[in-house]
Amino acid sequence: MRARESLRLKRVLNDRFGIPFCVELLAWLAGLGGDAERAALLLGMGNKMWEPIGVPLFGSAALRDWSVGCRVRSAEVLGADAFEAAFQRGSGFTFDAAVAYALGEQPKAAPDTSTAPRVSASALTKREREVALLVARGMGNREIASALVISKRTAETHVENILTKLGFTSRAQIAAWTARQREK
Repeated sequence: MRARESLRLKRVLNDRFGIPFCVELLAWLAGLGGDAERAALLLGMGNKMWEPIGVPLFGSAALRDWSVGCRVRSAEVLGADAFEAAFQRGSGFTFDAAVAYALGEQPKAAPDTSTAPRVSASALTKREREVALLVARGMGNREIASALVISKRTAETHVENILTKLGFTSRAQIAAWTARQREK
């Protein structure tokens, strides 16, 4: 498969921008191939890899749509809780272990992480709920700041407050929580 070959080459080059994209692409392909659990694990891995970059999928709306579509389809197949558990297990991989898993070099086992407790939307302020929705749409802090006409630092503070209040460690958890809130 060309996507795996691309990932192998990017690993040799230590391409920290290209590797997350390849992992994300492999997640989409797993989802399209009917392996929703692998897709969820890879999405979790990719999400963690994008964090230091700050802008998932290079800020491309078209690529974000592919990612969201993969998340939705995988969550429909697995169920929301199983998807979130697999996603969180994926985010628990180290960078190198995630690349190895994506390449099929490691068994399916993933680190076990506990899921955060379910918290109601009332735990957040109105502005924090707005920010959470934008995070769920895949926006970075700069995009959130622009959309809400606030400073980037204020957007960062809102995201940090949301993570703290909900007991989360990643933007992906905020997105999953937001999706669950919409289902209620």
